[in-house]
Amino acid sequence: MDTRQVKITYHKEDGAWWAESEDMPGFSAAGDTFAETRKLAREDIPFYFDDGKPTRVREFLDSGAEVVPDNSMIILPSPYFADNDFTARENIGTTANQGILERQVA
Repeated sequence: MDTRQVKITYHKEDGAWWAESEDMPGFSAAGDTFAETRKLAREDIPFYFDDGKPTRVREFLDSGAEVVPDNSMIILPSPYFADNDFTARENIGTTANQGILERQVA
């Protein structure tokens, strides 16, 4: 069975979030936070198609940045640890509310 590809774009205007998809005409989801809007959008996809066909969803902000999927972890090796020099560390994580990769150097 072929997997359907769907792209959802999230927008923020006047303090509220909303989502749309060119792959699903007439589809929209809205909420007070990104997390709420994302949850509603994901819950609505099976009801929009209602055909049991697998769907791969790619999510983007209106800036074009791709949203990192929930429960994803990216670990990058650090040369500091290889030398046993723990004076500098790299911390990498995703925000639960935004799901967007953030990189901080401590």
